Amino acid sequence: MASEDTYRVAAAARAAEAAPGVSYVEWGAILAGAVLTVTLSLVLLTFGSAVGLSASSFQPGQGVSLFWFGIASGIWFIWVAITSFGAGGYLAGRLRRLTSRRWPVATIATATCRSARSSGRRTCPH
Repeated sequence: MASEDTYRVAAAARAAEAAPGVSYVEWGAILAGAVLTVTLSLVLLTFGSAVGLSASSFQPGQGVSLFWFGIASGIWFIWVAITSFGAGGYLAGRLRRLTSRRWPVATIATATCRSARSSGRRTCPH
């Protein structure tokens, strides 16, 4: 099973390298990722608005203070942005046509070496 997958990946990589007009950009995947990002942002912001409105009160001395309300809102907006962009990017990456799997290995190896060097370990070559 693994050898068949390896063969298919290698054949797709050779076909992509041999064809001069092949683009690595999949506009359908990008559009699907953008739609998921916008939709998830809308849903999470609506949920956050509902929770925020239920925690606040116009009566003096009731509900959450303005300081903590602002802190919670800021954290929630950051969380919504990270979650929605991450989900949209993940979907776009998964829907992309498979041409080569060499770049993720190089990216992970580079990130591992840099994080090891920044922590003071000498596990990777210079």
